[in-house]
Amino acid sequence: MGSSTGTPVNMLTLQILPAGSERYFDGSRPVTIGRDTTADVVVLDSSTSRQHAVLRLEGTRWVFEDRGSANGSFLDGQRIGRLPVDRPMIVALGSDNGGCRIRLVPPTPGRDNDPHTPTVPVFAGASTAPGTFTGTYRTSSRVRIGRALDNDIVVDDLLVSRHHAELRTAHDGAFELVDLGSHNGTYVDGRRVNGRLRLREGALVAVGHTLLRLQHGTLEEYVDAGEASFAALGLSVNAGRKVLLDEVSFALEGGQFLAVLGPTGAGKSTLLKALTGARPADRGSVLYNGRDVYGSYAELRNRIGYVPQDDILHPELTVKAALDYAARLRFPPDVPADERSARVQEVMTELGLDQRAEVRVAALSGGQRKRTSVAIELLTRPSLLILDEPTSGLDPGYEKSVMQLLRDLGDGGRTVLTVTHSIQSLDLCDRILFLAPGGQTAYFGPPARTLGYFEQPGYPEVFQQLDRAAVGTAKATFADSDIQREYVAEPLAAQRDRMQLATANPEAPRRNPHAWRQLGTLMRRYLALISADKRNTLLLFAQAPVLGLLMLAAFGKDNLVPGSAGAAANSTTVLLALTLAASYLGAANSIREIVKERPILTRERSVGQSTAAYILSKALILGVITVVESFVLTFLALLRQGGPAHGALLVDGKLEVAVGVSLAGLSAMALGLMVSAMSSNADKVMTILPVILFAQFVLSGSAFPVRGTPGLDQVSYLSSARWGYSATAASVNLDKLLQDGCNGQHSPTGAVMQSQCDPAHAPTKRAWTEDVALLGGLALVELIGAGFAIRPIGRPRRK
Repeated sequence: MGSSTGTPVNMLTLQILPAGSERYFDGSRPVTIGRDTTADVVVLDSSTSRQHAVLRLEGTRWVFEDRGSANGSFLDGQRIGRLPVDRPMIVALGSDNGGCRIRLVPPTPGRDNDPHTPTVPVFAGASTAPGTFTGTYRTSSRVRIGRALDNDIVVDDLLVSRHHAELRTAHDGAFELVDLGSHNGTYVDGRRVNGRLRLREGALVAVGHTLLRLQHGTLEEYVDAGEASFAALGLSVNAGRKVLLDEVSFALEGGQFLAVLGPTGAGKSTLLKALTGARPADRGSVLYNGRDVYGSYAELRNRIGYVPQDDILHPELTVKAALDYAARLRFPPDVPADERSARVQEVMTELGLDQRAEVRVAALSGGQRKRTSVAIELLTRPSLLILDEPTSGLDPGYEKSVMQLLRDLGDGGRTVLTVTHSIQSLDLCDRILFLAPGGQTAYFGPPARTLGYFEQPGYPEVFQQLDRAAVGTAKATFADSDIQREYVAEPLAAQRDRMQLATANPEAPRRNPHAWRQLGTLMRRYLALISADKRNTLLLFAQAPVLGLLMLAAFGKDNLVPGSAGAAANSTTVLLALTLAASYLGAANSIREIVKERPILTRERSVGQSTAAYILSKALILGVITVVESFVLTFLALLRQGGPAHGALLVDGKLEVAVGVSLAGLSAMALGLMVSAMSSNADKVMTILPVILFAQFVLSGSAFPVRGTPGLDQVSYLSSARWGYSATAASVNLDKLLQDGCNGQHSPTGAVMQSQCDPAHAPTKRAWTEDVALLGGLALVELIGAGFAIRPIGRPRRK
């Protein structure tokens, strides 16, 4: 883009009006203008064509040329096709009266001596910052960056907040960058800015897909919206003494499609985890456009799309709803609904899903589900797409369809990498990586040379050959081959030259400033999931009435009336049954809710989902359901039981019992969420539920003497059933019903075993308040435990 030793004399100034950013172009290549994100100057107006016009330097004169746009270009009310930019002018794109207006200022004599003109063009031939050239910006005391048109630097990217960041000049003349509470963060040299940060000369500032480099007092810009190079440098992973991945290296240029194959145990899944950063390699580096992925993971995570083998979809949602909720979570909350919907529609159209938009994911074919998973990743326009076994379980027709889709995505400029066992569509790939057992590279190169290199008639024979070969043979043979030098060593040398910003560990996650906005989105999605599964919802809300009616029929009547025949014999049974039933309802409602969507949670956490928002979205909705169920259960169970007219604290005794039962259910619900967060298998976690309920029964202190029993007494403090049972006992004055003489109540025999008396059952305000406070404390601790359990998910750390 011109010489780096002085200011080009042919520099053209372009400004998008009103109050848009000024950009400077030196004429080293044509400058495209349009709505397409690959254009050099991107405009937002819908009346502008995707490739609307072009500016080019012809000799010493700049020329504007309309590219046959649908709505035309206008100067002074007249439609134009081609004209020289020989004076400052304002050109209207798409409409003479509306549309987008750009101001063009041609170079003037002596401009090269203007101190305000940038001295270094945008990454002039620099290999360290490849991307789409957009221009250079003058700096002043304050330069605001964001998506809104009133910013000094306008970034047309839905990942960017309306007012994202500011570059400010300090008193000593140095520059500092201030993040304005952006949703997806502002990054300097791969590290997220926490508030503000002083910039060094040459610092790289990342805002969405846009990089700005501070150079000699100017901001040079390029947009990472096109092809992205990708490389693995000596990746090694060990599990104790076992080698899972052994110095795997390769390089891909933008737009290439790579398939990774190998026998069982060859380390394909380990390689994928290392490439995506899900499990960083113990040694080696992963490069994205020459930048270390591990060191800049937080910044690059939205530029690398990852589709795991398990679908990252809720089967209850429609295709459009699944994409819309994903867009809400990934885009800033200030993105208008119509822009978000337009991006969702654009992705569905690109992947051929627009006719299935209102179909539930559960009703899609296997190939269509994979397309929907890919669509979620394409929302943020990643330049690199990595997929794990996307054709697994598909019939040959769907398998070919998915592989053709990946080929098309590569042809569209994205770099695509997939792990696969399928061999029928490998001719669609640009490169094949064969791994041998032990995670060693057996081959990397074009499909056309694969079988010739292995001297085998087909791919099945290649798999057999690799399985039978002695460990290390395939690696050594390939290392000495001409194919290795041509397709690995030489491309890697080029990418190694532009490696930068390598650091030891990925950045620790920071607090999400828009967690409350995410909470609203997650709650709406969770409610949509519950309402969409009508059969499960019906069973969910039928549990409490069924259990309540069973208790109503089984308990008889007047068991909570002092002096009645059943009070001494059955009152403890009634209270214990209520407490355990509520505990069952709470735990059963929640114990599968996190583990069943772990693949979705892993991906969403990796792109910035808040831990607190996720846990609270589950707890608030499940909490309301549990409280409603507990009140219904209590009301039905106590219809014929009598009970106190007044509680220990509340005026209505039965209401107070319902509150105690509800809190026991809430604490059990929180425990279920914690167990779910700590589990990895949705089916096995249900086997834990009976253990939880039996433990609650034993520790409640009703059926077995817990108080005073060494060990058991202390453990029971962690049981919600103990405190729920105690709260209800205090509400109904259980000691009076039992006539056991405890807590100041009358005993007919006069004999009182004080060691068996529990002060938590006392019918006093203090005892009841302490019981419910302990229930609330247990629930809070369990929710915090659930948060700590999911905090590492999707946030890798290098060992």
